[in-house]
Amino acid sequence: MRLSEADSSEALVLKSTSTISIESPRPAHRRRRRWRSTTRNTWTYTYNQPRGLESESLAIDGKTFLLDWSYAANGAVSNLTYPGGHAVSFNPNAYGEPRQVGVYASSATYQPSGQLAGFTYGNSTTRTITPNTRQLPGQILDSRFGVKLLDHLLTYDANANLGGITDGVPGGLESRTLGNRPVTTPCSEAWGLIAVTDPRR
Repeated sequence: MRLSEADSSEALVLKSTSTISIESPRPAHRRRRRWRSTTRNTWTYTYNQPRGLESESLAIDGKTFLLDWSYAANGAVSNLTYPGGHAVSFNPNAYGEPRQVGVYASSATYQPSGQLAGFTYGNSTTRTITPNTRQLPGQILDSRFGVKLLDHLLTYDANANLGGITDGVPGGLESRTLGNRPVTTPCSEAWGLIAVTDPRR
């Protein structure tokens, strides 16, 4: 593998080139019993003046696959375009925190500590994460059109290890208390039988 660098007043370009050789048996009817295939690939990374990653491309077998980033005025990533041309917008706020992830999540909000407070999925399901007094996730709630889809109440021990999960959905089957003992507990879930194991005990 070879790494090369080119620097200009506007951008820094890093290239990583490697050659992969694969040797495999040839069919019995051929004179030569083995053949070798060599593939050369090059990764190219382009950085902007503040040294943010501007683009990342892979050239292999005569094809180029490009990941292209763009940035907001505050330096936060605002968009990412994938090799197939699909673009994902992050719509960052003034702190650089993404408010959306394309059409998959939107309306993201944050706690003063910077922790994620909630967002809306692409199917209109909303997730709300409520911290406890220790700023650990105390409740994770998913709802859609006023119907609870997931409602987990989380408790922790003195070392901030997960101590229990209580299912707040009516008829829920997911309540587990880990406690202070070895735990390998089978429990019936909506999707079948699982075992909850705490390897720290």
